[in-house]
Amino acid sequence: MSQPLDTEQQRARFREKAAANRAREEAARAKIAARRAADAPPVVPTEAKPRRSGTETRQRTKLIAFRVRVEEYALYREEANRQGVHLADLARVRMKGGKGVPSLRSVTLPPIERKLAVQLLGQLGKLGSNANQIARRANRNGFVDGLDLDEFRAAMNVLVEMRAALFEVLGRAP
Repeated sequence: MSQPLDTEQQRARFREKAAANRAREEAARAKIAARRAADAPPVVPTEAKPRRSGTETRQRTKLIAFRVRVEEYALYREEANRQGVHLADLARVRMKGGKGVPSLRSVTLPPIERKLAVQLLGQLGKLGSNANQIARRANRNGFVDGLDLDEFRAAMNVLVEMRAALFEVLGRAP
């Protein structure tokens, strides 16, 4: 039986694994960039055309960009989510001196019940834990009474998709 690792050994092992993961991610990024560069068509110089997006009758044609601190951005993003509007619409109302809610025309995003989404994510984690226990038992014994393996795999895929969707809604990385 091996000796338990002390805290310093655990930290060193964690740092080694983290460095290996970073190197693996960097290699994958480089591989993807090389593939994209190889697949990209050659650049042919052409006359510059004005970039257009949206409709040709757009009334708002000028763009204002400014920097904010991370805390400010989080505050503004949270308020926009709470009101169910785009951040740009909220900023436009605030810059005009308004304290209220942007017009109904601006409302395009459904408000997110963050607390409920986080609770749902926790429940999904518990389901994943239970599924892991079932899989461990099936691997150890070779079977589990009443378990259809294809249905189990399908259910696991649904759990993974739901988890990814919740992380996306919450604006987090899985």
